[in-house]
Amino acid sequence: MSWLPGLAAGDSLFARVFGLRPALFEAWVDFASCFWTQALAPPVLLECSRLRLAALLGARSAQRARMSEAREAGLDEVKIAALANWRSSPHFDPAERAALDFTEQFVADAAGISDGQAARLRAELGDAGLVAFVQALAVFDGFGRFAEIFGIVPADAADAADAAAAPSPRAIGALVARGAPSPTPRVAPPPGAAAGGDPIRNSALAHQPELLARFLRLYGVLWSDSVLGQALLETARIRNARRVGCPICQAIRFAGARAEGLGEEQVELIADGYAESALPEPHKAVLRWTDAFLDNPGGEHSALRAEMLRLFAPPQIVELAVGNALFLGFSKVALALGGLPEEIPVFELPSPAVPDAAQ
Repeated sequence: MSWLPGLAAGDSLFARVFGLRPALFEAWVDFASCFWTQALAPPVLLECSRLRLAALLGARSAQRARMSEAREAGLDEVKIAALANWRSSPHFDPAERAALDFTEQFVADAAGISDGQAARLRAELGDAGLVAFVQALAVFDGFGRFAEIFGIVPADAADAADAAAAPSPRAIGALVARGAPSPTPRVAPPPGAAAGGDPIRNSALAHQPELLARFLRLYGVLWSDSVLGQALLETARIRNARRVGCPICQAIRFAGARAEGLGEEQVELIADGYAESALPEPHKAVLRWTDAFLDNPGGEHSALRAEMLRLFAPPQIVELAVGNALFLGFSKVALALGGLPEEIPVFELPSPAVPDAAQ
């Protein structure tokens, strides 16, 4: 049972928590289901990567789930049990090995993904397949953490033992050397993408136009229909960007957050030591929540939960967690796809909005 009060109706605990922001949940289902319903990557490869990522995060609910598309494509429990030893197991083909290698680095430090790792997976999946796969990892990573931070986990003793044995995301990150953004694009934008302009629409993500349209709708709903406020969302987004190390995400400023009063003086305080800074208390709570989401979402956070419930309504807390999942995941997508200089000057963009149907 989740610790949030007053859950929505729904056929699962995940839906009852996320359903506190119904328009956002609807847009997320439309986006996240696309990876499976549109077969954007081989379903067995995708499911093996999802389960390996869940095991690394200690995301207990995600580890217990099984996607029917992968079952129907031939994935069985024998192969699933071999995932922990995929490097030496005979159950995995070259494409699956490339995907699992990429997945482990994506979880630990997306900036550390090598050109060789990306090239091996691109050779197996093609440009469009790699773009879809990286976005799927972003969803698995971000929303595995979402479930953990809200306590959306099986409650039996076996799962408790699994949780105790699982490393925290902070511990996973400590296993690898910190990478640097790759200045070389792993996937070039498709023909017809314009130079400059919207950095999302004109990026490699345009290799998957339907997926991009669904993501832009989801991201537009998050910002334009916010119940938390854009200044607090932006506070979390910038903290994510700085912790993950994405140069373009760190450089962007959304106009709506600036209009709500989040100026550069406050942005400079979104750094280690923020607890003693002049930031308002709600901003500090947002940063504590964001750090918990990044470092150990399944940990013991009773005091932080109480603080969040004192300062925010449950739908606002859910929205913030959705934002954190997307900010984390898509900062990693930018790093994984490469083409980023180490430093980008600060620039302002209009806050995301729901695209017109004609776009």
